[in-house]
Amino acid sequence: LYNRGSQEQHFIERGRFSVNLKLLNWNVWVFNKEIERVIRFLVEQDADVICLQEVSAPLLERLTRDTEYSLFKARDAYHKRDGDRSPSFLVIMTRYRVVGADTILFKRQKKRILLARLLGIEEGIEFQYADILCWEKRARFFNVHLECVAGPKRRMAQFDEVTRVFQGGVNIICGDLNILRAWYAFFLRLIFGSWDELWEREHAFFARVFGKHNLWNIFEVAVNHGLTGKQLDYVLAPKEMKVISQNVFSDPIGSDHNPILVEFQM
Repeated sequence: LYNRGSQEQHFIERGRFSVNLKLLNWNVWVFNKEIERVIRFLVEQDADVICLQEVSAPLLERLTRDTEYSLFKARDAYHKRDGDRSPSFLVIMTRYRVVGADTILFKRQKKRILLARLLGIEEGIEFQYADILCWEKRARFFNVHLECVAGPKRRMAQFDEVTRVFQGGVNIICGDLNILRAWYAFFLRLIFGSWDELWEREHAFFARVFGKHNLWNIFEVAVNHGLTGKQLDYVLAPKEMKVISQNVFSDPIGSDHNPILVEFQM
């Protein structure tokens, strides 16, 4: 489906001393049936780094077979449907040289929320990162999916686990963080059973944490989740990084999340 030529030629086309890096982040949804369209879309975007959440096993097989990226996977979640317990994966794909990568198991909750157990959902199993060398510059790209059927404190604890493995240089976090800031978050917490967290100002807490780590929420004012009409998907980058362009695609392509694309100057 895609013939990019040599990696060296790809770098030359983007400029030896001023490299623009295109980064795509997307929760593709584990039950997405539009696999052909998903593959075609990813190829057409010509991104240098791609971070995906909720990748199904069939889609993972196609990404491995039909794209010419280096691919790294981690376990995302388990979802129960029609009696089957289907796994989903986190995936980082890149054309650049990877000089290090790891998959890290999230600390498990002592007791999962009752609704998650009833629905057969097990979320937030692992997160991953890849250290990517863009010529002389090394950056650590994280791919993260924080738990949805959980209270805010669970997501806060998970994000803290991610920041504990920051490197000394550039850290970029991609993923579906499920940070709720809608008026109905109160009712969701009632349903989830996290009654001790009803009045937690989750978005404000995360904004402070982002600032503490010198991270900029690039899609702060964007809507990338149609059902909630809010931002659930994030690209967090150092505040000093220059953004050339950014885009939220209007077509979710069989998912419940819209793909987001940003171009940096590295």
